Amino acid sequence: ASVLLSYLVLPSVSMVQFKSLRCVTLEGAGSFLRVDTAIDCSLPEHQSFRSAIIPLILVYQAVPIFYLFMLYRVKDRLNPPHAPTGPDGAKSASSNSRALTLIKTRSVSKSDPELAPLSFLFLGYEPRCWWWEVIEMYRRIVFVGVLTLLPTSSVRAVVGFVLSIAFLLGSREALPFKLGSTNLLNMTASAQISVTFFCAILLDAGRVGFLNDMDSNELGIFLTVVNLSIFIVGLALIYQSLRAYAQRQ
Repeated sequence: ASVLLSYLVLPSVSMVQFKSLRCVTLEGAGSFLRVDTAIDCSLPEHQSFRSAIIPLILVYQAVPIFYLFMLYRVKDRLNPPHAPTGPDGAKSASSNSRALTLIKTRSVSKSDPELAPLSFLFLGYEPRCWWWEVIEMYRRIVFVGVLTLLPTSSVRAVVGFVLSIAFLLGSREALPFKLGSTNLLNMTASAQISVTFFCAILLDAGRVGFLNDMDSNELGIFLTVVNLSIFIVGLALIYQSLRAYAQRQ
């Protein structure tokens, strides 16, 4: 229960931790904490606070590494050496053999007292990608926390765009989820984030006209549609699943 609780609160706690470090410079007034401008970031008290909190933040951000260690200890049960890895893996097997392996992994995870507390970290993934949830956790930490510490909006937009493209390509190559629909949703969300950061780059650079002379309102409508795409894809996949289920009955 404690492992699950630490997993659930990690993104929100990380966001609060990084907010405590983000200062904003007000012209002619100095540097102040963005979430509470009553706190002067240049005062010795705040500098002492930063010196104390940064090591604690680094320790807390190592929690996913602790999860990785726990998963690594049981990796041979999560991904047995003889297990098939799907059509794109180094080892190939028939779809029936692969399905039997996934069912066996799920069954073992419920009965094994060492695997059961960790099941939320790996059940949704292919056996060969038992470690992928750690990547996902650090992806969330980077986007909700680390990016906010970068100095300017243009730097944040460029770095966010590059990272989102990297995660998109990594997900496309790995296809880490067991369900094809989940992989599709994951890549749709990554593409959506990439487009949003790209538009942020254009807006920050004052080059909205690059997109067929759109003004800021038109670009806002475009971004709204882009950010609704994940819901459209999700609804389409739900409809497809319900239709397939009805045909089997």
